[in-house]
Amino acid sequence: MKKNIRRTLVILTAIAGLSLLSACEKKKQDEPEVDMAPFTPPTDFKWEGNYLDSVNELAVLTVELDGTGYNCYINSPDPGITHIDSYSFHAVPAEDGLGLSYTAGTHTVYELPSGDNADAGVTTTEIYSDGTGRIYYLDGEVFWLDEKDNNGSGFIFERVDDEAAVSENVTE
Repeated sequence: MKKNIRRTLVILTAIAGLSLLSACEKKKQDEPEVDMAPFTPPTDFKWEGNYLDSVNELAVLTVELDGTGYNCYINSPDPGITHIDSYSFHAVPAEDGLGLSYTAGTHTVYELPSGDNADAGVTTTEIYSDGTGRIYYLDGEVFWLDEKDNNGSGFIFERVDDEAAVSENVTE
């Protein structure tokens, strides 16, 4: 009902405007444009690399260049490191130009044995293999939007400098 009233008001307003401004060009009345510049990576930005979650410093995102896109892996252990939530997917540049999007993502949980029962082995459970989502850039950080179970909402990934990580591990 409200939609019909709104539509009628819009049509009447358009007719009145046209009759008053018949000699003038009418300005387009779209919704205000959203500034998408913060979502646009710098021209030299490369998706591939390793990223660490800056919130809890536990989750790791790895993006590897593949001929048709990117193979992405997210591993998120719990604080006690008793289990690891692992996500993997093949992402391609999103059609709207904002980040990388994917379908057919998998979520696997690895239950780790306790220290006193190390011989028990790792228990693996596949949660799903039909995940969808995207990885996107925003103001120098990388975010993961997981559409299947919203597990990406708590992560803010920052690139790990591979050279710095290697040099810190080298002893002199």
